[in-house]
Amino acid sequence: MEKLTPSHEKLETPKSRDQKIGETALEENFKIEQVRTWAERYVSTEKSYARHRKHVVSLDYEDLEEWESRAKLSYENMKDAEKSAKFHSRYERDSTERIGTLDPDESIEGDAGKFYLRRQRALVKAIEASNESDKEKDILAGEELYRFVNEHLYYEHDYDTRSMDPGYYQSRRRAAHNALINHLNHMNDLCRKYGVTPFTFRNFEDNDFTYYANLDTGGHTNARAEYDRSTVEAYCRNAFSSSYEKAEKDAQ
Repeated sequence: MEKLTPSHEKLETPKSRDQKIGETALEENFKIEQVRTWAERYVSTEKSYARHRKHVVSLDYEDLEEWESRAKLSYENMKDAEKSAKFHSRYERDSTERIGTLDPDESIEGDAGKFYLRRQRALVKAIEASNESDKEKDILAGEELYRFVNEHLYYEHDYDTRSMDPGYYQSRRRAAHNALINHLNHMNDLCRKYGVTPFTFRNFEDNDFTYYANLDTGGHTNARAEYDRSTVEAYCRNAFSSSYEKAEKDAQ
C-alpha cells in the first residue's frame, strides 16, 4: 500500500483567509483613493484656471498650453488609476471622481477652441507630409469638424420638429451631438497619430448609454455626461463663433 507523504504546504486557516480578504479590500480601497486623488487634482487645476482667466484680457496660446499640461498630467494619471481600480459601474466611478462640478464655459478644454484653426492647420500639414496610406481620408476627417457642428446646430434649433414630436427632436439632437463629440475625439486621435498637439488634451465621453437614475446616487453620472457634452459645446462655440451666432439669430 502506497504511503502518503506529508505535505509541506501550510493549511489555510479561517484567520489567514480573513487576513487575505482584508488585505485585498485595503488594496482595492487604496486604488480607488488614487483615482479620487488625481480627480481632485484635475478639478483643482480647472478651478484655478477659471480664476486665472478672469484676469486675462486676451488668452495667450503659450499660457493655455501650460495649463493644458498641468491638467493633462492629473487627468491621465486619473485614467491610468481607473484601470487598476475595480469599479462596479460607471456610477461608482463618477461618484468617486465628481468631475461634473466644473463650469464648461470656464474650462481649459473649452478655451482651446479659440486656437482651433492653428491646430487644425498643423494637423493637415503633418498628414500631408506623411507617407501614410490613408492620408487622404485623414485629411478629410481633419477638415470635417465644421460639418458636424452645422449638423448639431441644425438639429438643436429644429423647433418645428420639437413642437410636433419632442421625443423625435431629442433623439436627433442627441445623435447629432454625440456624432460631434466622437468626431472631435477622432481628430484628437489623429493628432496623436501624426505627432502634433491635439485639439484638446483629453477626449470626451458621449451620452450614448442607457442611464438609470436610481443607480446614480447624487446625480454624478448625469453631471459628468452633461459636463463633457457642454465642454465640447463650449469648445465648438469658441472655434466656430460666427456659426453659433448665425444659428441663434436665424432661430429667433
